[in-house]
Parts: sequence; structure tokens; C-alpha cells
Amino acid sequence: MQQTSNYNLNLPEGTDIVNPLVDYNPNFTVIDGAMKANADRTVGRATCIKSGTTHVVTRSNTGSNIINFTATGDWNEGDTMTIDSVIVSVFLPDGSAALNGSYLINTEVFGILNGTRFTLYTNAVDIPEQSAANTSYDNTNSGLTATNVQDAIDEVASYENNLGTSVALGNITAYTPASEGYLFASDDDTGTGAFIIINDASENFIMAANNGYNVNIGNLVTAHVYKGRNYTISHRTGTLNCKFIPIVIS
Repeated sequence: MQQTSNYNLNLPEGTDIVNPLVDYNPNFTVIDGAMKANADRTVGRATCIKSGTTHVVTRSNTGSNIINFTATGDWNEGDTMTIDSVIVSVFLPDGSAALNGSYLINTEVFGILNGTRFTLYTNAVDIPEQSAANTSYDNTNSGLTATNVQDAIDEVASYENNLGTSVALGNITAYTPASEGYLFASDDDTGTGAFIIINDASENFIMAANNGYNVNIGNLVTAHVYKGRNYTISHRTGTLNCKFIPIVIS
């Protein structure tokens, strides 16, 4: 009886008395072992379910250390992974820890498992964390100088911090502020055609006006006013209630 050159499988010859249990069954055992070894060396399919911050990977062939799965969530820094219920550490090929966006939802992921170390083979892109500082801000209509949200918040906050204590002026028709600030005027006129006008008497132009858009709820106007200039406040009827808030320059 001869044997094959690679796996030593039995090859009965014409004059051999063949016993299947002795001559054939060992062949199947060798073939089965070789096929399993080949399967373990190929890319094994797995499933991955992201639960919270944990990526739960389950292999269809637990002997396969080259793994492919479809991501069901983005990989973010701080995420963890288990493979067949065992916690593994996730790295990139250069040995660095996996980055934000090392893989994204619905992408195909490939990696090699070595003990409890899983190496991703992917075109990782580091996606910066979204924050107010790296979110752009359009200042076209606001008049602010900020170009990102954080700076805009800080700029507005600095204005608020520069406002002094408000001064109640009551029912007045003229005012000359001692500093730059904001002049507010309101009344209780709820009739049709109600209005309030703040006028710069020094230059004779209207600073702010309300011509009855707030019918049935009274009127309110405000104007940015300047030190030493003369302002007049006029309205149709009712009682004026004015207030001045100075801007404090530190």
C-alpha cells in the first residue's frame, strides 16, 4: 500500500487486502484536520454589535484569528471590544491605540487577533471631538467678530460683564446720559397706532421706534446711546417707564 506525498493518505494497490476501518478511516481524519487548519488560516467572518461603548464581536469560527465583520457603530476613543466574550485591546498597525473613526458604522472591518491584542487594518481617520471651539460661527448678521461658537459665547459674555447697574428713570421725555449705555423705554399703551420713539436730539435722527406692532401688549424700544448727547423720548399716550444701563469700560 502506497501513501500520498503530502498528507500520507493511504492508497491501496490492486493486490492489497483493504480494510476500510484501518485503511480509509485514517485518511478522513487527516483530511478533516488539514481542512480545519486551512479554515483557521483564512479570513473568518464575525458579527459585531455595538452596545453602549462596547463592540461585541462573535466569530463564526473561533479558531480563525483573521477576522472580518461589518461595523454596527463608529469606533470612538474610549470604546472597548470583546471577542467571543473576552476583552481585547484594540490597536492600529503602528502599535498606537485605535483613534476616533478607526472604523465607521456599516463599513467592513478587518483585523488580526493575537492573544488578547486585536490589530485593525483600516484607513483610520482621526475625527476631532465636536466642541464649541471647533464649530464655525457666521457673524454676518450679529456684528460680532468671533468666527467660532465658543468665541462668540465669550464675546457676548464679555459684553454682559461690562454692563453696569441699571438706573430707573421713570416717566421722562428727555435724557442726557453721563456715560455710554443702553436706553430702554416702554409704556402701557395698547391701542391701535401706539408708538414710542427715541430720538437723538443732538443730531435730530431717530435712534429706535416701535409703531404699534405690539398692539394689546404695550410697547418697548431700546437704543445704544452715548455720553453727553441729548435724547428725547416720545409716545402717543399712557405712562412711560424708562431705564438706562451703563456700559462699564474696565
